[in-house]
Amino acid sequence: LLVKPVDSSGSKGISVCWDQDSFYNSVKNALRYSKSKRIIIEKYMIGDEVVSYYYMQNGNPVFVGMCDRYTVKYSEKSSPLPIAYVYPSKHIADYIINNNATVISMLKGIGMENGPLFLQGFFNDGITSFYEPGYRLCGAREHCIISSCVGVNSEDMLLNFAITGNMLDGDLTKKLDPYMNGKFGCKLSPILKVGKVAKIDGIDIVKQMDNVKFLYENKMEGDEVSPDEEGTLSSLAYRAYIVCDSMEELKLMINKVQDSIHYYDIDGNEMIQSKFDVAII
Repeated sequence: LLVKPVDSSGSKGISVCWDQDSFYNSVKNALRYSKSKRIIIEKYMIGDEVVSYYYMQNGNPVFVGMCDRYTVKYSEKSSPLPIAYVYPSKHIADYIINNNATVISMLKGIGMENGPLFLQGFFNDGITSFYEPGYRLCGAREHCIISSCVGVNSEDMLLNFAITGNMLDGDLTKKLDPYMNGKFGCKLSPILKVGKVAKIDGIDIVKQMDNVKFLYENKMEGDEVSPDEEGTLSSLAYRAYIVCDSMEELKLMINKVQDSIHYYDIDGNEMIQSKFDVAII
């Protein structure tokens, strides 16, 4: 089972349990992070993780794209954390055939009008089972990759909507390509060990790389990763948004970024838990 609080975020209070003893511990952990002292208990799903993106324009859902979500789990008490999002998903063709029309019908039936949304799910046997929706910009800022590939920025559209009442001029369906106009992208987000960040090397070098469209520093020198932050999104080191013209080039760039950036604790030890293995893409 998966146990989580109803009113937390950032993967705080989420844990997987396999027996009765671990179930009770999971409940205690989830309640600790719930202000309302309420929890959700659901089936623990397995399979490839994916995220599908849609932009609503005047009641019309437009499929933006889809990525593969790669996660790691470093401790029993923590939930899997995303270490990389890779675009486009290797499952996108099956998704378009088996899921897209149904999702579009659902979104129209709900009556949604304008704005960006995402749907996270597990892909098994050609079908996606969704577990997390968001009718908003993503906290992980994946739109940095989408806008770099197709030239449509959801932040700009929301600003335009606030001022004019329209997401953008023209038909979104003619501006978006779920296959990213033949480009390949990755949001890379390595995870830190518990400790205090004493020194960071390589950030400025990576920011100057042509294929790195944006880099957000989640932890700065002097920041700490507390034991309570272990296994949560607060323990991410940085988020690098990489866009390339081929998958092989993307893999090389991911490794180049990982080899360039280092986080050291007060004893001079490397704090980044491990590198993302591009061989699994």
